[in-house]
Amino acid sequence: MNETIKQLIKIGEDKINEKLELVDFTKNHKWDLLMNDLDNYSHLYVLGCIGDKQIKAERAWKIPMIIGEKIGGYEFEKFKKLSLNELEVFFVNNSLHRFNKTVAKQYYKAIEKIANDYNGTANKLWRENNSSASIFGKFLQFEGVGQKIASMAVNILLRHFKENIKNREWIDVSPDRHVIRVFKRTGIIRDKASKEELIWKAKELNPIYPGVFDLATFTIGKDYCKPKNPNCNDCIISSNCKKIL
Repeated sequence: MNETIKQLIKIGEDKINEKLELVDFTKNHKWDLLMNDLDNYSHLYVLGCIGDKQIKAERAWKIPMIIGEKIGGYEFEKFKKLSLNELEVFFVNNSLHRFNKTVAKQYYKAIEKIANDYNGTANKLWRENNSSASIFGKFLQFEGVGQKIASMAVNILLRHFKENIKNREWIDVSPDRHVIRVFKRTGIIRDKASKEELIWKAKELNPIYPGVFDLATFTIGKDYCKPKNPNCNDCIISSNCKKIL
């Protein structure tokens, strides 16, 4: 195992072992306090995950908070009262997402599923059965959620929220564009490798928890290893990276 891989694994493991801190999802302290309250507002987290596709993550996390502000509260019962048409109007009039009507429908279906399958308490999704495979499978049942979002959701629950999640070997890396870029530029996978190859490479390199690579590669890709003009000099893995640009 080369030094770059060892360094990436260490960054991921160190994050898991850190003390619980407020996750800065939206850069709005009031909203972040609510988003971090998985005991009372876990539906906000699930909705935020569902919208996190093809837009900046910060924008996606703000969507349920903006809706809550407009309907006069963030409690699940208030979200449950929303019709599909009302959600579509909120999304379109406020340009909440790149795909407003599609994600509005996914929100509506998710709220309906939380109400029917989890009695309005979304955290039952991961607390009733804390096996990562079970949680991953339940996230996949939500409309608009695929492997990428499901992996991200489980990883954040373990890494940032310190939820008691077992069987980490089932938690995959989430093939985000930043993650893919770092895996390729460091030479961990081929330049023409598919997302599936990335996922299986992570399993090979750290079978006890493949998702350990998620945070380090995402952060490096977003902050340093940019598509154009990467800042290699300040990158935390610069001394070991192959820098395949």
